[in-house]
Amino acid sequence: MKRFLRIALLVAAWAAVTWLYRDKLLPLPRPEKGPTPHFRTGVAAIPGARREAPTPVTDRPAAVPAAPPDPAPPAGDDLTAIVGIGPVYRNRLADAGIATFAGLAAADAVAVAEAIDVADSVVAGWIAQAREMGH
Repeated sequence: MKRFLRIALLVAAWAAVTWLYRDKLLPLPRPEKGPTPHFRTGVAAIPGARREAPTPVTDRPAAVPAAPPDPAPPAGDDLTAIVGIGPVYRNRLADAGIATFAGLAAADAVAVAEAIDVADSVVAGWIAQAREMGH
């Protein structure tokens, strides 16, 4: 019985050491052989396409393009006061012809959802909030 326990403990110790050093015992993964992806080389994804010549490096810093200004909010109520409506959805609603709380409260949820590419349930929540803000 003692011999069995000694062998079992030896096997358990060997398994524990192997488990602890498994990262060092296993080989490191190697990347697959093949062509370099086109987004790293600048080569078009079309086979046989030529690589563009690299641009020369100059001592002058490149001009930093200015960020485009935020589009002016449409005339009417500030629809961004409604939870879930930010500048993007405010502009989409304005493009759909809705710029006031009253206009949103009177709108059909399904039609607005299709016009601005949002779920009907989200627009229904906006309409409920617009009704509360309109009163």
